[in-house]
Amino acid sequence: MGKRTLLQLIPALGAGGAERGALDVAKAAITRGWTSVIATSGGHLLPEAEAAGVVVIQGPFGSKNPYQLWANGRHLRSIIAAHEPDIIHVRSRAPAWALKFGIGRDPRIVTTYHGTYNAGFGIKRAYNRIMTEGTRVICISAFIMRHVADEHPESVDRLRLVPRGIRLESFPATSFKPPSVPRLLLPGRLTRWKGQMLFLEALALLRGAKVHVQASIMGDAQGRQEYVDELNGAIDRLGLRPNVQLLPPSVDMASAYQDHDLVVVPSLDPEAFGRVPVEAQLACRPVVASDHGGASETMGGEGSCFLVTPGDAMDLARGLKTAITAMHAPDFDARLQGAKNRVAGLYGLDQMIDKTFAVYDEVLACPRPQ
Repeated sequence: MGKRTLLQLIPALGAGGAERGALDVAKAAITRGWTSVIATSGGHLLPEAEAAGVVVIQGPFGSKNPYQLWANGRHLRSIIAAHEPDIIHVRSRAPAWALKFGIGRDPRIVTTYHGTYNAGFGIKRAYNRIMTEGTRVICISAFIMRHVADEHPESVDRLRLVPRGIRLESFPATSFKPPSVPRLLLPGRLTRWKGQMLFLEALALLRGAKVHVQASIMGDAQGRQEYVDELNGAIDRLGLRPNVQLLPPSVDMASAYQDHDLVVVPSLDPEAFGRVPVEAQLACRPVVASDHGGASETMGGEGSCFLVTPGDAMDLARGLKTAITAMHAPDFDARLQGAKNRVAGLYGLDQMIDKTFAVYDEVLACPRPQ
């Protein structure tokens, strides 16, 4: 058997979980003796990929323009002819369609279903279905696996659960000391569905109940200045200016968690996986999160994770108050260590890599048409 080649298709190598996962798998392929190729438009992870020995081929692979999809299909056909990949791993819908235009169905294709894609009907559902046409379909959480099975029942036998993987070494052992005034952190893009406005409403309820906290809302506005202005207006209207700060995104989230005492994830829509609750538990920090999507499966029962009703400010305030009270329990540090150990076993990077390559092995073992 000659040297294996992995080709991954992803629109960009940006900051998201899908992009980081693609790069982690690309680097693991090289470690395992494979040739690793990524077709992408580029992004800030590009230098890391090239430094690791990944062959990066750039092009407008995120475009949904019909003409560009057709052109990308021709480009991908030439890439595949040149590199002869054993596995073609597709991580987004636009390059999946381009690939179909370029080579049609192919038994080497693996897809990863990264989100619900706002399922919809008719044309939208047909557009999404391309992600179920792989020989195997990786789902990043049990929530997504159920969603795909419900939306595309014909794909059930080809679905494989591979949770996202997190670098455990980024979260060294630490201890927790209960604070006199808890510091709360809500990290995530500044967009309405992430629940920042709901968080402010809950903080106002805590203030009315004489529960004193300091809070940070950390994230990239990505040009949504109108929403930032709305958040600042709500902070002033609710009398929270002395207690709430808006912070830019951090490249060192492990330190950001350590600088706070409680992590809050009040998403209005379900997260496909939800990296923040897992990272917070690895950082030995309690978490209050909306009870839907990935958070419902990554939050544990050790007594340091608190699930609340999505979109309910009163229940969010109740959950925050419960978490703040729990911080002073004599065994709270032990609860946090228990949560850390659980998620380290379930969501470390090694499990994602091993399970991904197990899927590749399945595909490689499938009969190929002559």
